[in-house]
Amino acid sequence: MREIKFRGKSIKDSKWYYGYFLVNQFGEYTICGKDFAFQVIPETVGQFTGLKDKYNFEIFEGDCLGDYEDEKWVIYGVVSFYDYNATYVLTGEDGFATDYETYDCSDWKLLTLIGNIYQHPKRNENIFKISQ
Repeated sequence: MREIKFRGKSIKDSKWYYGYFLVNQFGEYTICGKDFAFQVIPETVGQFTGLKDKYNFEIFEGDCLGDYEDEKWVIYGVVSFYDYNATYVLTGEDGFATDYETYDCSDWKLLTLIGNIYQHPKRNENIFKISQ
């Protein structure tokens, strides 16, 4: 059975928390577990894809996947959920699926998780420029 879990960045201490996701009666986004609950920044909430990269790191929505090629990092895309096919895809800077959409998600285990679009917002405004 697939593990269902989420992550989100805490409003109070800017740490990442992993667990169940809920929106309470006040509209607050919360990541919670057996003995914790933290209000998180709504834009940072992402679901675990059930997949791991080549170093066994869990891949979540909003993560950037790439690889080190020719002595530089090449970013293949940002993990996004694609409603049309009800699947995860890698999207480019225009928000559309990249050429790497043809990557079967199970092939993501060959790629490297190199960050996410929430940890360094200023750098990530132009995240794809790293590849150039």
